[in-house]
Amino acid sequence: MKRKGLFLFLLLLLPLFAFPQTEGEDTLHIKADLFKFFDDRIEFYNHAEIIKGEFSLVSEKFFKILRERGEDRKVEAKQGIFVEFETGRATAIELDYDLTEEKGTLKKDVHTIIKPGESEGTVEVFCDIMDFETRAKTYKGKNDEAGKLVKIYKGNLYAECREFVYTGDTGIIELFGKVYVYDPDNRRKLWGEYVKLFLESDTLEAKNAVMEVITKK
Repeated sequence: MKRKGLFLFLLLLLPLFAFPQTEGEDTLHIKADLFKFFDDRIEFYNHAEIIKGEFSLVSEKFFKILRERGEDRKVEAKQGIFVEFETGRATAIELDYDLTEEKGTLKKDVHTIIKPGESEGTVEVFCDIMDFETRAKTYKGKNDEAGKLVKIYKGNLYAECREFVYTGDTGIIELFGKVYVYDPDNRRKLWGEYVKLFLESDTLEAKNAVMEVITKK
């Protein structure tokens, strides 16, 4: 009975509960409908949220935090999640995130929305796998199926590529491998192996590329 009473007491306190990290790091804030403590992990059920610095996670089903030497270290979510960064947000089926290194990987049906600095509008990216670093504001995505391409949208611009890298501090997205860009607003199509898109100035740079200019009738 004592254990049951302690569990219910902790459950009531959880919306106000914060797990401190090592000195000098941001505090990890957690709210959840239901959780369970184990020696090596904390499991969260139903709706749960965690926030650490510029990173936040919302899960409606299940995720867990793995503990190492008494420290809440890694987040694993396997049943659908929503994450938010300083420069955007994303949804995916799976997440692995290191709370100390502030680095993670999103997997399966990754849909990322990037807000590039002072640029108007947003950039949408669809891929299978995306590695990201919260502090460095970098995102690297690709697909895990041969021949399947990453899809990118910004307003009327559409692009495809094998891999992309976005750096939040520069507002630049780099496209690698089998790149195709359709940019009707600037009346051009482009094919190449490498293209750099400057999102804030709405310009691009390409190497070993072929461009087709769409002339007006």
